[in-house]
Amino acid sequence: MHELDRYRWCGHSVLMGTRKCEFQDTAQVLRRFGKNAAVARKNYREFLDEKSGGTEDNDELTMLVRRSNAEKRNRHEPACWVIGDHEFVKQTIERDCYRRAEIAAHAAQGWNLDRVAGYVAGTMHVPLKELAKRGRGTAGSRARQVLAYLGFVKPGIPQREIGEYLGVSASAISQMANWGEIAAQNAGISKLNF
Repeated sequence: MHELDRYRWCGHSVLMGTRKCEFQDTAQVLRRFGKNAAVARKNYREFLDEKSGGTEDNDELTMLVRRSNAEKRNRHEPACWVIGDHEFVKQTIERDCYRRAEIAAHAAQGWNLDRVAGYVAGTMHVPLKELAKRGRGTAGSRARQVLAYLGFVKPGIPQREIGEYLGVSASAISQMANWGEIAAQNAGISKLNF
């Protein structure tokens, strides 16, 4: 909490008196917590501690989230800054642990982009070279969508890498993956078979 006292991009530091901000009316907020600024700040901090849980379990969870967020930007590491109540943070971390285990299992089985592309082409009975062709409403376009979905969602291949393979932008892969999930289910291949 004391790190937040000095954080310049939120009003908390202004309320705690460590920063000034002309347009923030701290007096109105602090009046709700006490008659003078020192008492109000103490009561405000106690209020925040109480509302954040303040339990040992919550502190441990907070430390886990902070460690997981420290300068990590890689697909094998957890997403950054999980914000929410204790139960939401806990569920998010559990889902992330499951996701990382799934990615590791696929990597251990050798599921790289070339292997996923071959699997999709073979399972959907589309020549591998058709995956490189752009078009709409064709068996090749559905296979491209399935490749985007299976490649990104299962072994965690970066969207940028899949986009380069298919000749589209990384942001297009996100949309293709959404359509690909439905196409994969329709084709009966919503997972990679080991």
